[in-house]
Amino acid sequence: MYSLMLTIQIIALLTNFTVILVLLIKKPFRGQAIFLALCLAVLVQCFGYTLEITSTSLDAAMVSIKIQYLGSAYVNILFLSFLLDYCKIKKGL
Repeated sequence: MYSLMLTIQIIALLTNFTVILVLLIKKPFRGQAIFLALCLAVLVQCFGYTLEITSTSLDAAMVSIKIQYLGSAYVNILFLSFLLDYCKIKKGL
């Protein structure tokens, strides 16, 4: 089970990194900057989780959880911002 989860995480990291590279190369589109920030936040979150499941000590696990939370804190707000921008919804906060 451990090797399956690790394989899935590595595939997710590589896929996310590929999406970021394609976004940087592709011509600009509506909401690209927000989507790029969202992909970066997801990449940090996935990287933190990968470090968490591969950590061998409690200290390493705590550091990896902090890295994971660094990405997780921005995923929801960036996803909502991307959807609002992409769907052209203007809402005042």
